[in-house]
Amino acid sequence: MLNLNLNSGDDKIVVTLTEKNTATNPNYHFEFKSVASNSVITIDFTPADDLSNFPKRFNKFSINTSELFNGQEPGQWQYLVTETTTNTVLEQGKMVLTGTPVSTIGYEPTVNYQGYGGN
Repeated sequence: MLNLNLNSGDDKIVVTLTEKNTATNPNYHFEFKSVASNSVITIDFTPADDLSNFPKRFNKFSINTSELFNGQEPGQWQYLVTETTTNTVLEQGKMVLTGTPVSTIGYEPTVNYQGYGGN
């Protein structure tokens, strides 16, 4: 499961993609889909974007979560990673987006409480 913070300018995504590669030096297409709103966010990475010291074991990518998910609500998301050349699914799973929700303008009723004197 991936955990990303909506307020973060620099989150890391760690996945295992190399073991299922079918192409040489593939580009990776990430698709995130909100469970609640069905919003879809996509981002692509090249092998040069991989920050992992051991890319045959795991892949590590850096994203600006606050920019990529700007205007999105925190909550549960699903993700799917494919090779861009062959559309081979390399990994899929769940992602949790945490952070301050998007502010909404709405009706705020005035609440008046009346107490009982008790005599």
